[in-house]
Amino acid sequence: MHTFPARTPNRQLDYVAMYPANSWRIVESEVLDEPVASDHRPLLVEVELETHSGSLPE
Repeated sequence: MHTFPARTPNRQLDYVAMYPANSWRIVESEVLDEPVASDHRPLLVEVELETHSGSLPE
């Protein structure tokens, strides 16, 4: 998803890292249409923690 430069995004520079990677599922992701607040556009990602035992890890 292109987030840079903010006015006319043509490069992917921004990422979301989650650990451990196989415990998370991306529900939705989008680049927000906000070219003024920063030199990058905001990246909005909704993630869900997947648990195999039904409870959250400690």
